[in-house]
Amino acid sequence: MPGEAKAQLKEASQQAKKEFHPDYQHAPHASSAAYTAPGRLGNATLALGEDPRANAQLLPTIKAIGMGTHGPPASLATLDENSTLDEIGVMVNEFNEGLLLMYNGGVSVDLPGDAHERKVQMVEETIAGGDGQDMLVYVYRPADQTAPLPGIMFSHGGGMVVGTTMNPIHDRWCKSLAAQGCVVVMPDFRNAWTKNGYHHFPAGLNDCVAAAKWITANKEKLKVRNLVLEGESGGANLSLAIALKAKREGWVKDIAGVYALVPYISNAWGWPEEKLLKELPSLVECNGYFIGRGSTAYIAHFYTPTDEHQQNPLAWPYYATLEDMKGLPPHNLVMDELDPLKSEGISYFRRLVEAGVEARGSLNLGVIHASSLIFRSVIPAYHKSAVRDIAAFAAEL
Repeated sequence: MPGEAKAQLKEASQQAKKEFHPDYQHAPHASSAAYTAPGRLGNATLALGEDPRANAQLLPTIKAIGMGTHGPPASLATLDENSTLDEIGVMVNEFNEGLLLMYNGGVSVDLPGDAHERKVQMVEETIAGGDGQDMLVYVYRPADQTAPLPGIMFSHGGGMVVGTTMNPIHDRWCKSLAAQGCVVVMPDFRNAWTKNGYHHFPAGLNDCVAAAKWITANKEKLKVRNLVLEGESGGANLSLAIALKAKREGWVKDIAGVYALVPYISNAWGWPEEKLLKELPSLVECNGYFIGRGSTAYIAHFYTPTDEHQQNPLAWPYYATLEDMKGLPPHNLVMDELDPLKSEGISYFRRLVEAGVEARGSLNLGVIHASSLIFRSVIPAYHKSAVRDIAAFAAEL
């Protein structure tokens, strides 16, 4: 295993072992009799359900499905920096199975008023993927569409490594966006890990680039008037990376805007804690709140297992320079308060502004990673607000 990638996993394996010991104490952080730092910055053993910032409407569901209490996959304890991809794949599979349970019926996506919602149609199309392979795309539109509408390409989460494209949660998300008056295209890009083989970076990115170019080339057929890239978590990574790649290659004018929801972009899972506290403190503050640094380091390793891409902005947009960002289309970044990824999203937003990009950033209070997408039936206000905001962003461009 190469040097830098190996060093990342060495630090991550040490962190992972600590996650199995609830009495483990971080180094002292900012606290006093008058002030306690938030989350695990102030109390290293604080559970998600004990965090006073947590949304009271969301907590019962989080507890019911075991989120934040089950801990990392059991097989994580067997891994270290010398583990092979196949050995790491055992843990990734365990993580993936848990994710699929939640996304395939573990959490309801229905609301009482859905029967009165604007009707939406969905069709499947097969296009050429990044390597010329057949790739499905799912196209959603209002059933009563008569004129071109804003076009949104939704790239799903899962760290570019796990999860499925078509499931009740992603299907509902696309329906909600289409019901707001948009045409939504969801590409079935290749995950870096599958039970049948591995597709490391840039396979998934190239698939999404192919889908974006297909939309642009077929605007009239699709009845779309523009293209907005929208993604959640790993899908936000892909959306940001497509824009960076389009700028490098000279076709960024084809992208009207980028909407990144809870972007997963740093690959900082194996950083020493001192560096995290200085640069990305939410990776300590909210570690283990749905996402844990130890297990996620190995999942990220599947996307970029070699040294050459550890800080490649097209793989991990956090490392984009101001020069990379200059001239990008309008961006909208949304973070969640109790998400380990919060700091990297905020940092990216601030650098976009510094680079002169028209950008907006916001924070959903009291919720964990991707709550507006996952927990529609539990906290519907977050879901409704998110899809309205995305649709409005696309419509104004």
